[in-house]
Amino acid sequence: MIILFYFFLLTVQQMDVEFDKNYFWTSIDKVQDKNIYRIKNLKQPYYYVQVTLFQNDLSFFLMYDLNQIAQLNSSKGDYIRRTRFLKIEPNGNIIYISTQSNSTSGYYNITIWGSKEEYCDNSCSYNGKCTDDGCECKSGLIGTDCHQMALEIQDEQTQLNLFGDEIQFFYLNIDDYQEMDIQLRFSTDSHQGIEIIIQLTEAIIFPSQTQLDNESNFIKIFKIYESQPLDLIVTGSITQQDNIQIVLAARQINGLLNTFVSSLIINLSKYNKYENTVSIIVIIIIVIVISGAVIIIIVMFFVCKNIRKGKQLRQQERERQARYRDQSGNPHQDQLNLFDFLTPVLINQINNQDNCIICLCNLNDNQEVRQTCCHHNFHSECIKEWLSKNKKECPVCRTNIAPKDVPTNPIPNQ
Repeated sequence: MIILFYFFLLTVQQMDVEFDKNYFWTSIDKVQDKNIYRIKNLKQPYYYVQVTLFQNDLSFFLMYDLNQIAQLNSSKGDYIRRTRFLKIEPNGNIIYISTQSNSTSGYYNITIWGSKEEYCDNSCSYNGKCTDDGCECKSGLIGTDCHQMALEIQDEQTQLNLFGDEIQFFYLNIDDYQEMDIQLRFSTDSHQGIEIIIQLTEAIIFPSQTQLDNESNFIKIFKIYESQPLDLIVTGSITQQDNIQIVLAARQINGLLNTFVSSLIINLSKYNKYENTVSIIVIIIIVIVISGAVIIIIVMFFVCKNIRKGKQLRQQERERQARYRDQSGNPHQDQLNLFDFLTPVLINQINNQDNCIICLCNLNDNQEVRQTCCHHNFHSECIKEWLSKNKKECPVCRTNIAPKDVPTNPIPNQ
């Protein structure tokens, strides 16, 4: 517990803000995991906070809450890009201001003052309207102080032309599409690609070689190429909030080395997730049907092959019996070839016998197989040679192969 307590003190610093007689306070502090500032004894209706970073820190976040320590994703605040300005109306509550960063190096200046007057940052006064939640920028301007020019996405298709390392900002006002799922498709004619940074934050993020925090809930980084467009789906759960704005920045990858103009095309459309789901189900059904048809065709092929081979064997058996009847009815023919009494069989009809007992080799489909009346199987050539030696018995059990009272002659060895 002591170790955890000291760890908490090292990573979280809390201090009380003591104003001078003009209700003014300022401090230069070190960037660390979390700093907390508490304001008590509130005597002014409005309090203003301004933070200026002495270095570039893409993970630095400023937030505030009333009567409780501010927490990321639940309290009001935003990322800082060099300077951030907050207006707080406490209504008699204790103010907690927090700064948070993934970095532990560098410094920043925080200034807090109280006033009876209500005003916004100077840039906001020129380019936007001051509201309780901050600046409401005019069309074509974005940022916490409305200083950054940007193109608003309003039409079904918007095209931006990017040259060299030029950065262009554009934005989409989500509150214009209440309770509607929308889709943004980004495509380009650049084979070297375009980097797109999507921001759910009022802070202006300038793309740079510095790696941004891509795991953040407020920043997403994507790269698109000529053959790899990007689809962004904005769901109704986001549009149910008020005054939500998606800010995007784009520039060419390796723009300093590229002297060509690249086009970024943005298509805005309504997204119907049910139609998309139906399309996926149809594709799955088609794949299953085609796969099933292929399997059935393969099975039918082998079944027909076995049926055809069986018919051939039965036809040979009928021809053998016909020859036997012709020979037995002919008084001049009193002898019979023993080999004709052996039945041709399929390999899959052989049970408990893998080898020919005469040559000791495997029985397989490559050679014809004959079966004796005692149900022993041999290669046709092997049993034919056996019978040519005037042997009428089965090589396995010595059973007489020829039927009774039927005279036979040995098969001439060919």
